[in-house]
Amino acid sequence: MLRFVCWKSAVLARFLLVAFLANLPCAAHAQCVPKPYSAKQEVFSSVVQNLEGPGVRVGPAGIELFLEERAERVLATLRDYEGSSSPLETKLEGTLHESATSCDVSLSGHSKRGKVEIRGTITVANFRGTISRQIGKETFLEKVLLRRKLGEPNEHKEVEGIAPLLNR
Repeated sequence: MLRFVCWKSAVLARFLLVAFLANLPCAAHAQCVPKPYSAKQEVFSSVVQNLEGPGVRVGPAGIELFLEERAERVLATLRDYEGSSSPLETKLEGTLHESATSCDVSLSGHSKRGKVEIRGTITVANFRGTISRQIGKETFLEKVLLRRKLGEPNEHKEVEGIAPLLNR
């Protein structure tokens, strides 16, 4: 009888663990595409504030990626901080593709310097990808690992009137 009770407890514990893992976003499977008529905002960054060198103080440096996901469409802003508090901003748009194990993002747009494309994957803690910048005839590739900014709006929100965006 004791063996039967222990076996039942073990089966119940496994069932609860599987149910718990199935509900974690991006843990057991990807859950990155917001439901229709809702939006999700996420912010990823590698910005370092107020760098100092020998006798030199420089402003923020790095990049920030702001994503506003509406179903499978994504509107984004890439901010390049190059030592001053005024970043170079690039508006991008693209798609979000959800697979069984990842949330893949594909974005494109133009900055003052030229064409910009971003391809990457969103995980629980970061965004890992490649930024392609075309300046003149040259193309520059930059691999990036951006950490999710905590305390920023990284959650789903119900949004009214986004049907026109979904029909693009």
